[in-house]
Amino acid sequence: MNAATKSWLVSAVVLASALGGCAGVPTPGSMEDADQEFLTALAPAYEALSADEARQYDWLDSWWYGRRASAAAAGTLVEPEDPSNRDLTEPALQRLVPARANLMSVLVSGGRILAPGSSAWAQAAFDCWVEQEEEGWQTADIDRCRNDFVQALGEARVVARSELTVLLPGGNGAGAIVVRTGSGTQALDQPYAASLVSDPAAPPAGRAPLAPAAVSGLFGAALVAVPPAPSSFALYFQAGGSELTEESKATLADLVADIRQRRIPDISVIGHTDRAGTATANERLARTRAEGIGALIQAEGIPAEAIEVKSFGETDMLVRTPDGVAEPRNRRVEILVR
Repeated sequence: MNAATKSWLVSAVVLASALGGCAGVPTPGSMEDADQEFLTALAPAYEALSADEARQYDWLDSWWYGRRASAAAAGTLVEPEDPSNRDLTEPALQRLVPARANLMSVLVSGGRILAPGSSAWAQAAFDCWVEQEEEGWQTADIDRCRNDFVQALGEARVVARSELTVLLPGGNGAGAIVVRTGSGTQALDQPYAASLVSDPAAPPAGRAPLAPAAVSGLFGAALVAVPPAPSSFALYFQAGGSELTEESKATLADLVADIRQRRIPDISVIGHTDRAGTATANERLARTRAEGIGALIQAEGIPAEAIEVKSFGETDMLVRTPDGVAEPRNRRVEILVR
């Protein structure tokens, strides 16, 4: 795929098998799970700031940074300091308020997940900048914290605004995709493998596979919208009639459960017989079987227009037999649920 300039974070989620569906799509988890790498990097950044303040005998700020470090280490999402909470001059507020807005834009657009290290560094440096601006006299420290913030935010922004391709597991766990730009390619052939393209003229940049929780955090709304993979069922019948076998009665419950999980199902019901009896009689019997299963599905509240009923009589055998042979595996109704 060609990388194009995007104004949002995520431009592509590539499924491993479009026909096999998304059996491996991660279930939505908490954002704390998705942001775990960020929090793991943020805690020591705050610890370093706490230790630095303690060396200067600034116990209050050391305690404040320490609390933030402990919260991050415990898995609590810590937001950047709000400058309005501090006693700042108007010029300082004019610098810090838009800077925080820029930081939040990167963090909430996937920076915490895709660039956890630089995003954590940017947040800690921003809080350092706010704290130093409030004190207002250590100009070298103000400059250092601001410069660290600008550098880290720039690095995180490049990653967060890159075109992202993630390979999700398919129904059989297999699949691959090749990401192409004008100057290179990258093959993704492992579940949750990811590629980033920040410049269409540059080769794709590989990164470690994303954790399922991270994929859920990035693509939560899109993943919820992905329909379940198509399912197929086969129900088998007693000879000469429309009575299901005992085993197929149990399978019928699985079919109903599958249909119920779909918001707008599309169902095909296809009747078959073995070759015992005449072809004309078998055509009628196969249709009777299919219509009977269709009626059971309608009884679950599925509208008739969502169910297509067909009959192939004895013409589409699962097991090839001569005419006149009763074969249990051919006495069936196949159901495809989409």
